[in-house]
Parts: sequence; structure tokens; C-alpha cells
Amino acid sequence: MDFMGFRGGAGLYQSVGRRNGHVGGVAEVRAALALKSHSEAERRRRERINSHLSTLRRLIPNTSKMEKAALLAEVISQLRQLQTAAAEVRRRWNVPSDIDEITVEEGERVESSGSSSSTVRSIKATICCDDRPDLLADLKKALESILRLKTVSAEISTVGCRIRFVFILVTTRTSTTTSQEQEPAAGVITRSVQQTLKCALARISSSSSHRRRQNQPDFFSARNPRRISPLESSSSSS
Repeated sequence: MDFMGFRGGAGLYQSVGRRNGHVGGVAEVRAALALKSHSEAERRRRERINSHLSTLRRLIPNTSKMEKAALLAEVISQLRQLQTAAAEVRRRWNVPSDIDEITVEEGERVESSGSSSSTVRSIKATICCDDRPDLLADLKKALESILRLKTVSAEISTVGCRIRFVFILVTTRTSTTTSQEQEPAAGVITRSVQQTLKCALARISSSSSHRRRQNQPDFFSARNPRRISPLESSSSSS
């Protein structure tokens, strides 16, 4: 029997076993570290959630012992009530909103005058935006450019640099108009007013930005004045 060969094979087997055991140990360590990192991240996430829930319980009365689902439902209810109240305040007191918006609403009534009747269509256009010079005049000019549309009133309110306009416009057409002059549909008028106001605001905003850029001092030129070479200096003095 070749004892030397047997001993060599056993040694090789033991060496391979040690290497395999080492690799398995590294994999186990990495898995344990990943599990620990995941547990730490989960713990921090739960702490943040509990902190936010504690803040909500301090803001909403009578919710100190409320479950999470009930607390969140109460918070959503409170937010909806606040949104409704804020919208009512804006509607009643004509307060400008924080976002740029254009809304157009339409109403219609028929008035009779003698043998012919006239359709008076009223339109309410509301604009909220940043205040700019000559903004009212530019908006009125844009609205007057729409055919057969007249501005009968305008309400203005400002808060800081925000401004809100409420225009009441009317268009009057008699029922004796010819087929070539039919009254446009209600949606056509409102879309026309809305598109006209959008274009006017974009044009006003663009011109205001251009004026601000023109009025800004040229700091680069002020800090780096043009240098005159000796040749230019001598030629100018002669």
C-alpha cells in the first residue's frame, strides 16, 4: 500500500476543507452584517414615524391615546376642513392665492326689449399672479381685444407682492343676427378668454424680466474697466 500517497491525499482534502470553511465563514459574517444594517435602518424608520405621529398628536386635540389609523384619519379630516375654510375665505374676501392661476366662469341670462330679445352672457374671469407695473391696463387691453366683449367691473386685492383680479365681462348679441353672425358656443367664449389671459400674462412676464435684466448694473464691466494701451493713449492725445 502506498502510504505516502494516502497521506498526501488526506492533506489535500484537509486543505480544501479549511479553505471551504473559511469561505463559508466570510459569507456568514457578511450576511450577519447585512441583517444588522437592515435592522438598524428599520429601527431608524420606526423612530421617525413615531416622532411624526407624536407631533400630530400634539397638534390635534384629544388624540393622545388614539391608534395610528384613527389618528391619520383625523388628520386628513382636519386638513380637508382647513382647505374648505381657506377656500371660503379666499372666495369671500378676494385674497390672492400663492400660485399663479386663471379661472373663467360663465353665466347667461336672456333679456327682452320690445319685439326682439337680446342674450346677455356674463363671464367672470379671475387672475392671481405677481404684481407688475401696468398689469391692470395690459389685462384690460387684452380682454378688450376679444370681439364683442366688454368689461363692466373689475375688483382688485393685493397681499404683499401677490395680486388678484376679478373681471366681470359681458357679450351682447340680439336674436335678429344673421346666420353668418351666430352667437358662439359658451365653451368657445370661455376658452377664448382663458387663452387670451394666459398669453397676456406670459407676454407681461417676459417683458418684465427683460426690463429687469436691462436695469441690472454690469458688475463685470465695472470691476474690469477697459485698459488703454500706450499706443492708443498717445494717438488720442495727439
